[in-house]
Amino acid sequence: MEHAYLILAHHNFDTLTLLFRLLDAPNNNLYLHVDAKAQGFHEEELRSVLKSSKLTVLPPQIVYWGGYSQIEATLRLVEYALKDGFDYCHSITGVDLPLKTQSEIDSFFTKHAGYEFINYRPERYEYAEYKCAYYHPFVETKYNRKYKAVRLLDHGVAMFQKTLGLKRSQTKFYQGSAYFSISEECAKYVLSKKDEIRKNYRYTIGADEAYLQTVIMNSPFKDRLYRFEEKYYGNAMLVDWDRSENRNNSPHTFRISDYDNLIAVDEGILFARKFDENIDAEIVKKIFHYIDERQKSEGSDYRTLAAKENDQTAVK
Repeated sequence: MEHAYLILAHHNFDTLTLLFRLLDAPNNNLYLHVDAKAQGFHEEELRSVLKSSKLTVLPPQIVYWGGYSQIEATLRLVEYALKDGFDYCHSITGVDLPLKTQSEIDSFFTKHAGYEFINYRPERYEYAEYKCAYYHPFVETKYNRKYKAVRLLDHGVAMFQKTLGLKRSQTKFYQGSAYFSISEECAKYVLSKKDEIRKNYRYTIGADEAYLQTVIMNSPFKDRLYRFEEKYYGNAMLVDWDRSENRNNSPHTFRISDYDNLIAVDEGILFARKFDENIDAEIVKKIFHYIDERQKSEGSDYRTLAAKENDQTAVK
């Protein structure tokens, strides 16, 4: 099975390097977008750690937190990956890590081929509507995160529209995690809606957590969703919002105290976010060494291993 990893990054490049080392495998293609505002990124150093995977680094664009530029960067990654083709593409960030070996990840998606892995949080419906059904004109600017007054102004403009009933759309918006694993067929469908997505989600806030869920729930692919409403399982990623940080705008950053729980997750949870080497570098290194040692014991070319497993199954 061929995999495409779509990776958004803007800092923590030591963690990104370890992530690349764990993803390095013959049937993984890596696609990386680094925010144009980022400092300290060295492409040559990153390429030097790869032995098997093909790496495509996209031309950098500025990405603003919560803005449409996040969606745009993700869709560009999908577009690049489709040029090469894949069975599944996986949207992650540079501060995420796999919790399973590449052999286990490949086996999981082989076993569940035909499903789409997208997360939905039904309790967030009203919040999704606020973020997407009204214009937020000041998000796509560097001043939005820098100045509280700008955020309050943006909020005021949105609330004014809500009070007057001036919705930009009557769509029912679905919200969940911005990160996903989808098939090539599904990815092509999403890209076919690129103009519609741009029209509907420009001048919104945090719509990267809503556009995909909403597009898919209004498509034939809604019947192929894997455990859609289940925490963590929908997109096979562990994201701890129960211990949310930064006024509920960011999930919990894993620490070394989380290690035992992280490695004990069941087979349906393949990735975890987020990690921060500036907060706790020890957990990043420990997860890396745990997965790296297990991958070495399995052998480097897991396509060969998977083929052997399939042959054995056929014989049985």
